[in-house]
Amino acid sequence: MRADVPDACQENLEVIRATEIGRAREKVALIAMDPIRDLALLRIERPRSNVHVKLIESAVLVGTEAGSIGFPMSEVNERSLQFDPILRFQGGYISSFHSLPHESGENLPYYETDTLMYSGSSGCPGFLEDASVFGMHVASMHEWKTLIDSKMLGDRAAISFWVPSADIASLARSKGIRV
Repeated sequence: MRADVPDACQENLEVIRATEIGRAREKVALIAMDPIRDLALLRIERPRSNVHVKLIESAVLVGTEAGSIGFPMSEVNERSLQFDPILRFQGGYISSFHSLPHESGENLPYYETDTLMYSGSSGCPGFLEDASVFGMHVASMHEWKTLIDSKMLGDRAAISFWVPSADIASLARSKGIRV
């Protein structure tokens, strides 16, 4: 394992494109990590496609429609006895862009969206209408009012946090990867 990659990572990493669910997953190698931003850069060992996303490196305006695609849930494929991901699309609006203090002492920028992401959505890309990526989901916060007689009272509060794609591009460039 490389010296700049912690040994506490998963040993077998695989990815799949949403359009290829049901096909074999592609093996990837970890090439860089930023534990403070909770980012990892992966390289597909033998990609079946050269299609890629565009990372937005300028600020996205508050109020912009946004969505995410990911696989926070899965089911067992009875033929292969492997887990097949269940594709989920979630939509909302960018509600804020600001910095939050981190335990490292740094103030780190984040986007917030006004929608609750499924548990397990960390790592999902956030897209704009033109399919460009504004960020990567890293956390969600939600609050529910008290339940009485199995009925929820009041409104829900749900906010999801996203690492800006400019930070992802910066990490890639720092590792010699062309973006």
